[in-house]
Amino acid sequence: MDFIIQLFTGTGIDSILVYLCLTAFIGIAIGKLELKGVKLGIAGVLFTGLALASFKAHGGSAPLNAQILQFIKDFGLILFIYAIGIDVGPRFLGSLRNDGFKMNMLAITLVSLGLFITVGLYFFTDVSPVVITGIMSGAVTNTPGLGAAQEVLSGSKEMIELIGMAYAVAYPFGVLGVILTMILIRLIFRIDVKKEIEDYNNQLKTGSKQKGENEEPENKKEVSGFMAMANALVTNRKLAGKTIEQIGIYRRYEANITRIFRAGMEILPTRNTTLELGDTVRIVGKKSQLPEIQKEIGNSVSVLTTSNTLPVFLGIFLGVVLGSIPIFIPGLPTSAKLGFAGGLLIVSLALGHKGRIGKLDFYMNPGAIAMLRELGIILFLGSIGLTSGTNFVQTVLNGGYIWMLYGMFITFIPVMTIAVIARLMKFNYLKICGIITGATTNPSALEYANSIAPTQAQSTSYATVYPLTMFVRILLAQIFILMTL
Repeated sequence: MDFIIQLFTGTGIDSILVYLCLTAFIGIAIGKLELKGVKLGIAGVLFTGLALASFKAHGGSAPLNAQILQFIKDFGLILFIYAIGIDVGPRFLGSLRNDGFKMNMLAITLVSLGLFITVGLYFFTDVSPVVITGIMSGAVTNTPGLGAAQEVLSGSKEMIELIGMAYAVAYPFGVLGVILTMILIRLIFRIDVKKEIEDYNNQLKTGSKQKGENEEPENKKEVSGFMAMANALVTNRKLAGKTIEQIGIYRRYEANITRIFRAGMEILPTRNTTLELGDTVRIVGKKSQLPEIQKEIGNSVSVLTTSNTLPVFLGIFLGVVLGSIPIFIPGLPTSAKLGFAGGLLIVSLALGHKGRIGKLDFYMNPGAIAMLRELGIILFLGSIGLTSGTNFVQTVLNGGYIWMLYGMFITFIPVMTIAVIARLMKFNYLKICGIITGATTNPSALEYANSIAPTQAQSTSYATVYPLTMFVRILLAQIFILMTL
């Protein structure tokens, strides 16, 4: 039994692996527990790490090797951010067009309000810049922002622990505050969810008719008796990130794309709807033309199942190089850097948008992206928990609880303000839920939003504002801490 005791009391790699795997296993299981439609989600890993590290410290054991945990944390963040960029890259620019522009302006306004409150708290309280940055990131559940800030503090183990603890304290209300806003907006404006669903579906149908989508071909009489329906898997990389209008199938064939199936969602498309690799599209049109259309779309399962790891390492290399370039900003005491968080996000967004450079293809299938993203965030949050948990309880009891109150301000005031403004602008309630969850990069709150109604409105709005919001929050976290230290 001595070797078991050594595993749980030691500080080496074997002990780190034991604690990290336990943290991931228990944390993921806790995150799946549901209470009235609310799940802790991947944050369960963070709080499990805090608990295990605190347990180890109170047992009299030395803390785990901080340098090894730092590497694991950084590597996890690299995987997570690269996966995000490759995933949202194809639709990043498209999210800034038309209705998406209004949504993104609301989201950026929400981010700006949160930063304004953060700056106010910094100047009018005795909280340190390190702590307030951690609170700001935790209040909007923005893990990459935390990672970017920690990268700036890489020379100080104490500061890295402190910012991680502040993040953990503010995180719970970062989820609950957004959910509370959804409930309050529904009560204040006396919203009938059934009517909102009907309005949203009617908007889709009206938009489809205005743009000529989901209608039968104009020469319907000529092809009467020859109409058929077929599904096709989008595997042609040249089509990824393009709208139905740009692809123009309805112009070249007697056929229309009438449905898109993506990640378990059924989307009623318009000409402005973007196709992504891995989508399944339903085509209605002339039977003899369907095989040719399927071939153009791709419809090759083998393309999506093929491993494509070579570009991953090239993308990470380029991101780290870009993040290391010094940027001289007037007013800052030292040159700033994007860091590998900012550098990787820019590179991966660009590569995801481009898709291919010559014969080098940067596509990753949805399953691989999801696996890379989840593995990265688990390693990152698990390492933060195990690093910060040693002194977590003492810090909270010795005044750290006030950080939670500051986090509530940063979460609730901007989210509630933008939700009210959006409703006054006649935005659909379901879209508002997607906007505020995307603007706070909050997947746990999105799960609750999706439970409100069986539509894609929430997820579509979330995906529309998420890329730009994530990019801005990563940069702001670094700039703020550089200007205040």
